[in-house]
Amino acid sequence: MIYTVSGDWDAYGGHNAGWCQNLPAGNLSPIGNLRVKTKVYFSMLGTPVQRYWNDVYPTNLAGVGVRIYIWNPSSYYGTPTRATAIPLSFTADLQNSLPSMRPAYGTGGLRVRVEVIKTAPNWQAGSLRFVGGQLRVTAADNASNSVTLTQVSIMGTMNTRSCSVAAGSRNVSVNMREVAYPNGFSGRQAGAYGPTIPFRITMNCVSGPRTSIQFDPVTAIAGKPDILGLTPNSSNASGIGVQLLSSVGVPLQLRTPVLLTARAPDGASTYSFGGRYILTGEPVRGGRADATSIFTMVYE
Repeated sequence: MIYTVSGDWDAYGGHNAGWCQNLPAGNLSPIGNLRVKTKVYFSMLGTPVQRYWNDVYPTNLAGVGVRIYIWNPSSYYGTPTRATAIPLSFTADLQNSLPSMRPAYGTGGLRVRVEVIKTAPNWQAGSLRFVGGQLRVTAADNASNSVTLTQVSIMGTMNTRSCSVAAGSRNVSVNMREVAYPNGFSGRQAGAYGPTIPFRITMNCVSGPRTSIQFDPVTAIAGKPDILGLTPNSSNASGIGVQLLSSVGVPLQLRTPVLLTARAPDGASTYSFGGRYILTGEPVRGGRADATSIFTMVYE
């Protein structure tokens, strides 16, 4: 679900009331004791979206649907007392109410909830327009015309969830500094590591997407899928690679999306990472030790 709003029907569809009655020929006065059973219909326009239990209807924007619930907290002429998706219909026994009350089916106590629902992997941005939730009445015995009393109009603006990498983070250069072997490492064995060098990536997001990041090596090391290999160079060091870390120092899996946030705030967000040299198990030799990774932001 993308968005939901609840409130009084009258606030969204306007107030109205209707009834059906038997009138003598030429008599058009609303005489209460002539009211008859009235069929009440809450209907939706169009054909429901497949896979959504026949109660989600398409809007003018691709990938965006609408579901409408109605209810009346009080027991009112058969209206559901709990939120119930439309379309639905029921019979209002108006003839059983006191004539002096001039019984009618009205929207005064009616509640409505509108849900805007994602119906495709990606939705279309733009101005949302939907008219539905029609309230109609007719005589239960089908002896009268069907009269539309009111309907719900839904309008809004849909923005696609998206992120972009801030200009200063599109090419991140991390100075790994000079690290002496073996004194600058945690040991001499494979997997021993040097000091962690922090770096940060800043993104700009809208509409609260779930956001992940994936790091891929430009140069791989056979049998070491989560270590960046050194950029080929005749003056390279050997026996080391670069390991990437999360903000809390946990080694990151390469080639795998890593969740950053379930809902990114609108605007700029900065995420912290780290990098360190790590011994790969081959003989160690001094030299240049540059490594490159391509990072991809994944959002939905």
